[in-house]
Amino acid sequence: MRRNKNSKKWMVGVLSAALLFSGAAALTPKAFADDDWPAYIKVKTALNEQQFIADWMKYIVANTATIADQDMEYISQRIAGGESLAQASGVSTEVLAQNLIDLARQSITDASNDYIISADQANKLQLDLNAEIRKAIGASGYKGFQTSDVFNYSTFMKQYLSGVKAAAFGNSSREYEDFINDLDGGMGLAAAAGINESAFINELLVPVTQKIDDAVQANVLTASEGDDLKDQARSAITAAVQAPGGSYDDSAMATEDFLNNKLQSIVSSAFMVTDNGDLDYIDVIDAYRNGGSLAQILHTPATELAQRVLTMWETDLQSGSGLNGVNDRAAFEKQALQDIISAITASGK
Repeated sequence: MRRNKNSKKWMVGVLSAALLFSGAAALTPKAFADDDWPAYIKVKTALNEQQFIADWMKYIVANTATIADQDMEYISQRIAGGESLAQASGVSTEVLAQNLIDLARQSITDASNDYIISADQANKLQLDLNAEIRKAIGASGYKGFQTSDVFNYSTFMKQYLSGVKAAAFGNSSREYEDFINDLDGGMGLAAAAGINESAFINELLVPVTQKIDDAVQANVLTASEGDDLKDQARSAITAAVQAPGGSYDDSAMATEDFLNNKLQSIVSSAFMVTDNGDLDYIDVIDAYRNGGSLAQILHTPATELAQRVLTMWETDLQSGSGLNGVNDRAAFEKQALQDIISAITASGK
């Protein structure tokens, strides 16, 4: 029995929203229902540490008001007048910091129930969040958590391409079992779905192009960089749609995605793997922000420090929390070491 195509379009809209805006959720077929519809469930995925910090920090003013037993509007007005969070709350800096850090620790514990996160990742995340909390509560006229203006194309595309198979079926009027059988027989997604390949690729490009245009408009990318990424996106989407059996090799993108995410927290990674003695993490961050390189600040040769960081990251991989789709581990490790050395020898920012 054929299905109403509009109902499938509705499903594709839901899938697209999940892929484009959740940043963490993954959708996968669970089983065949009685009418051959695939049932989709949310599966446990790796935690995006930087997104977690950004999301948690959105509520620091509200959490401060709760701890201080004050009205949030009252706290916000005092902050707008130039006071710090600690001053506005009427609670000592150390007491406020400790209460917020305790809340953060509980949030990380809760996140471990929904996302894949290793013990090392959790410890590193706690360090980074503690530093952001202390920075925030001492800042005069706190204006909110400032995320870095970076458009992570590889992360976005990796998530987006994971939903292309579902989108192909959503545009099809074929039964799911027939669609899967043709994929198993080596057809590409458009052919198996019985849809126009060119039109499908153009349809898939629309939200990607919009995302890139938004980054250009926000001055995160130049117009030339945006055009280059649009060309890359078309090539990647075309390859995914045309791949026999719908099996697209995204190993290069997976490597770039993993390293980009890990390098965002290179300071805490480097700090955790060194014998830092009397060094305080906040002091390390301050020295780094003042222009020092991590290799200098942590008094560790760059090659040795890079190898230690890579070893810690590989522990994360073995726990199942990171790299999927990378076929050549030696090439990955070579690229990772180059990127880590570049990061730890560069002047801080």
